[in-house]
Amino acid sequence: MTAQVTDGVQDGLWGQPVTAAAGVKPTRSEINDPELVADVVRSAISRGYVLIGPAERVFVREAGETKKGSSVEPVPTYEADTVRQLLDAGHLATGGNHIVRHGGREGPATSVLVPKATRAMVTRWANLRPLLTHPPAAKPGQPATAHGKPPGSGLIYVDVVRTGFGLVTCGNGDFSGSIIREGRRYLVETERGQVIGHTASYRAGARMLARHHGFTPDEIEIEHEKDLY
Repeated sequence: MTAQVTDGVQDGLWGQPVTAAAGVKPTRSEINDPELVADVVRSAISRGYVLIGPAERVFVREAGETKKGSSVEPVPTYEADTVRQLLDAGHLATGGNHIVRHGGREGPATSVLVPKATRAMVTRWANLRPLLTHPPAAKPGQPATAHGKPPGSGLIYVDVVRTGFGLVTCGNGDFSGSIIREGRRYLVETERGQVIGHTASYRAGARMLARHHGFTPDEIEIEHEKDLY
């Protein structure tokens, strides 16, 4: 099997690592695509990722395989980067070791687990039309209620998928967006990438998105810490 270089380390999958040339730093692109994040989490649930070798290369179990002695295949770089980013942010976690097969060889691999909080996060995204599909244009300033006030937004979630980047979803599925830290401020965007302003926090950004779409912001729940699973 051909040796590959990953994160500055070259190995033969289960072989001994050889450090890459001095001064060469691994590069990893940051993922801001909620659809890609959701797809990776779903794949982690339905198939399962594993980390192999000293370089912890990311593999996924072949469809229909069980954990014991399963066959695995490498994933594309963008998918591996997403898995590592979610691991770094605590939205995925490492588990125990399992024996897997690849290229006619067997060896140990570390399983990748999906915490309950991450499962719930992706379930929320799947139920929200604006986040994972292409809905009609939003209608800011929609008609007020019979009492003359904008309708309530319902529960608003802010899922911090990595440091400085939060995905906003409304529990009723009426709107979504993102909040990105820029220095000491936060840039607020709609699900279509329209910048609507800057705020001082994730919570303030969620309120701004709700008002932009014609709602009075209700309770806001921010999830950015590791949960038990």
